[in-house]
Formats: sequence, C-alpha cells, structure tokens
Amino acid sequence: MNKSIYHTIILVLVITLLSCNSSELFKYKGDYLNSDLNSFEYLNETYLHVLGPDDKLSLSIWNHDDMAVGSAYSIYNTNESFGKWILIDQDSCAALPFIGLTKLGGLLIHEAEHLITTMLSENIKDPIVELKVLNKEITVLGEVKHPGNFKLEKETNSLVEAIGMAEGFNFYANTKRIIVVRDGQGCKIDLTKLNTVQQNNILLKSKDIVYVPSKGIKAVQLNSPIIIPFATALTSVGIIVSLTQ
Repeated sequence: MNKSIYHTIILVLVITLLSCNSSELFKYKGDYLNSDLNSFEYLNETYLHVLGPDDKLSLSIWNHDDMAVGSAYSIYNTNESFGKWILIDQDSCAALPFIGLTKLGGLLIHEAEHLITTMLSENIKDPIVELKVLNKEITVLGEVKHPGNFKLEKETNSLVEAIGMAEGFNFYANTKRIIVVRDGQGCKIDLTKLNTVQQNNILLKSKDIVYVPSKGIKAVQLNSPIIIPFATALTSVGIIVSLTQ
C-alpha cells in the first residue's frame, strides 16, 4: 500500500467529516437578488410601518387615561407584558375605547392617529393622540454574540444597529455573505465591499431576518478533535504496513 493511497483515504475522511458537521443553522432556499449592488438598492429604502393583522397597539390620549390603552402619558406601568394593548384582528379592525370597531389595517401610523383624532374630536376638544406598535421586531441569527428577536423602537432601523443589538459579530462571522430575508426575498450582502455610509444605509423593517453565516475555518476547528485521531491512526497503520512488507 503506497503513500498516495494513505493520503487519499485521509483526504476522503476529512471531506466526509466536514460535510457531515458543517451544515448551517439557517439556509434560505428562496430567490436571491444576484448582486450586492441590487441587494443594497433593495434594502436602501426607508419603510414606514403599515398596520396589519396581529399588530399590538398602545393608544395614548393626553389627559384622558380613561379612554387610553397602555397610555404613554399615564403615571402607571404600561408595559406590554401587563396586557395593556389593542390587537388588530384578521379583518384589520381594532376595538377602540369609546369609538368601537375601527378599521386600521392598511394605514400608516400617522394616518391611523389622524383618523382616531377626527373621531374623538366629536367629544373632546383638540385631542392629542399617539399610537405605538408594540410588536415590531427583527430576528438576528448565526455568528453573532447574542442571536434572537429584537424589538424596533424607531421607525428607521439599520443593519448595523441590528448587529449592535445582537452585541456584534463573533470570531467566526463571515461578513462577506450576510443574508437579509424580507417578504420571501433573500438579499446577499458583502459588508466588506461597502463603505461606512453605505453600511449605515442598509435599512431593515419589521419581520426581517438577518443571518450571519460562519467562515469555513469554523468547521475545520470544530472537527479537528475527530479528524486528527483518524489521521494519526491511518498514518500509524501505514507505517506498520510499510515496515512489514
């Protein structure tokens, strides 16, 4: 048995082990935008949140806490965990105090505020109304220090801010192949090709998924405790065989 056979066996084992253990946590199989430039342009648009089914809203009415739900103006705890919110149902309607069932789905937040203000004006002089969506969030997965779901407090949010929410990249992060999934569309982003201004203008919206894949070196390092003993054993067998021939 010559040395080339040993090397071939070792190579096959290494490839097999890597292929079995280097599967990604998240693999998107939808349509991708083909170039980083196209992806950048697609994600460079400012999105205003459109109200829709399952949105949770707080309703604040200045000096009228009895008509509000989870009011930002109240001195009492108004945290979402206390159930102080209004839910938009599957028909895009919400049950508003002293107003009744009102269709809010399909409206921007400021449009819904204007509608509610107009309705309340029949009984309140110059009402001050503020709506807030409580369940706007994004998901960050992969090679970041703290993956998970993160709430969006602002109307405009960037990819850089999302990575910051996840406490930054870890050692194995592949910043050349970041994927943003939105509305069934996967966008590949190479952050190393974008300048700081461009990086800060990759904008996200609620329900986006950010996935940071790992570098190839991770699979090698994680599998080295398995590969090295196999390689050592094969080498030993080769030496014994060669000495006995």
